[in-house]
Amino acid sequence: MKNLFLYTLGLILMLASCVDDYEDANPPRLLDAPALTATQSADTITGGETVKFTLVVSDAPAGIDSISVSGPSDESIFTSNITSLRGQTAGTVEVTYTAPYDAIGEYEVTVSVWDDQLDNKGKDASKRFDEVFTLVGEYAFDAPSFTVTMGADTVLHNDSTSVTITVTSAPAGIGQVLAFVDKGTISLSEEDLANAAGQESATINGMYYAPEEEVGVAEVLVRVTDVLQDRSTEVTEEVVIDYICDAPDFTIDIDEFATTLGGEIDFNLEVNSTTECDIESIVLTTEDDSGDELGELTYEQSALDSLIEGTLSSIPVTFEAPNSKRGVVDIVVTVTDNDFHSTEKRVQVTIIGCSAPNISGTYDAVSSGSSTDGCPANNPLAGFAGTVTLTASGNGNYTIDDAFAGVYIEWYGVCYNYTFKTPATINFCTEAQGLTLVTFLDAFDATVVDTGSSYDSGTGVITYSWENSFGDVATTVLTPQ
Repeated sequence: MKNLFLYTLGLILMLASCVDDYEDANPPRLLDAPALTATQSADTITGGETVKFTLVVSDAPAGIDSISVSGPSDESIFTSNITSLRGQTAGTVEVTYTAPYDAIGEYEVTVSVWDDQLDNKGKDASKRFDEVFTLVGEYAFDAPSFTVTMGADTVLHNDSTSVTITVTSAPAGIGQVLAFVDKGTISLSEEDLANAAGQESATINGMYYAPEEEVGVAEVLVRVTDVLQDRSTEVTEEVVIDYICDAPDFTIDIDEFATTLGGEIDFNLEVNSTTECDIESIVLTTEDDSGDELGELTYEQSALDSLIEGTLSSIPVTFEAPNSKRGVVDIVVTVTDNDFHSTEKRVQVTIIGCSAPNISGTYDAVSSGSSTDGCPANNPLAGFAGTVTLTASGNGNYTIDDAFAGVYIEWYGVCYNYTFKTPATINFCTEAQGLTLVTFLDAFDATVVDTGSSYDSGTGVITYSWENSFGDVATTVLTPQ
C-alpha cells in the first residue's frame, strides 16, 4: 500500500510540473491595445492658449489606465478626465493642452492612451495607442521694442563712449540682452541686466571701447530676446572711430620721371606735418607692376632719423635703376605717426632700355605692300613715294605723323574716303633695345603691329614693316632729307 501511495504522489507532482513547463512555453496572449478615433478643436493656436483633443476609445480590452502627452517643450501642460475612465473598456478621453509660448510654426503633439495589463510573470505589459496632432503655433506677444543710443557719434581710437539700451516694450518679459561690435569691445552693466530680467521695460547702460590702433566705422548690434517666446529683435547703430591727429603730410620733390638702365634720379623728401603727433617711422621702397622691388633707394640713415625726429625738414634721396631690367617702377614712401596714422605716396618712374638717338626730322618714304581688299587700284604696291615727319615725345618715343606713309590714302582714299594721315609712335627703348613701331588702331578699328624694324645709325635710315588685322602688309624705308 505504501508503494502505491508513493507512486500516486510522484505522478501528481510530475503532471503538475508538466503543466508549469507548458505554461512557461506557451504564455497567455496579451490583450490588444486600445482602439480609438481622435479630433482636435483647433489647428492654429497662440502661445498660452488651449486646444482640446478628444479621443473616443471604442475598445480597450485591458481597460483604460492612463494617458501621456508629449510636444515641442520638455514638459507638456495639460489636463484630462482620465481618472473617471480608469478601468473602463470604452469611453471618451478629453485632453486640454496648453500651447507653449515658444512653439512657433508647425509642430506635433502626441497623446498616448495606455491600458493596464500584466504578463504571465506579473510584470507590466501595458499597451498604448498613439495619436499625433499637428498644430501651427503663433506668437502671443509682440517682439521686444527698444532703442540704442551712443553717447558720441565719433570717438578717437583707444577712447570710449557710453551705450544706452532703452527697452520700451517687451510684453513677454525681457530675457537675454546681448551687444556685439565689429571693431573694439562693448560691455553692459551686469546690475542693469539683472534688474531688467523678466520686466516689460528697462534701461541697460554700457560702454563702448574703441580699438587701440584701428579707425573706421564700427557697427554696434544689440539683440533683445523675450523670456516667454524666445523672440528676438535686433537694432544696429554706428560710431566713427577717428584719429587724434591729421594724417602725416609730406612731399616727394622730383623733376625727372624716367632714367636709363643703371641710371639715377635724385629727389628730395620733405615732411610738412606740424601736428601734435610726432612721426614714428618713414619707410622708402620701390615696387614694380608685379609687386617686386625694382632698383634701389639710397639716403643717409642719420639724415632719415633726423627727419623722423623733426630736426630736419627734408633729405636728399637717390633712386638707382637696375642694370638689366626695364619697366615702370613706383617709388613708395610711407610716413606713420605715433597716432598709428599712415600716409602713402607714390611716384612712377620709367626705366627705359637705351639712350635713343635723335631721329627727329623729315624723311623721304618709299613703301611696298599688298592689300587684301578688292578695291585698291594700285595693288600690290611697289616703290610708292611719300614724305613723313618724326617728332620726339620723350622716353625714347617719337611720333610719326603718318605710320602708313601715304599707303592707306593711296589704297583706301577713293574707296572709303580714307584721305587723312594716321599718326603712331616709333620707340627705341623696348625690351629688344631696338626701333619698334608701337601697336596701334587704324581708322577702320583694325590693329596694326610691327613685323620687323631696324635703324642704321651710320646713314640714319629707318626701315619698318607692319601688318593689320585684315592681313594687309607693307614695308616702308625712311631716308633723312
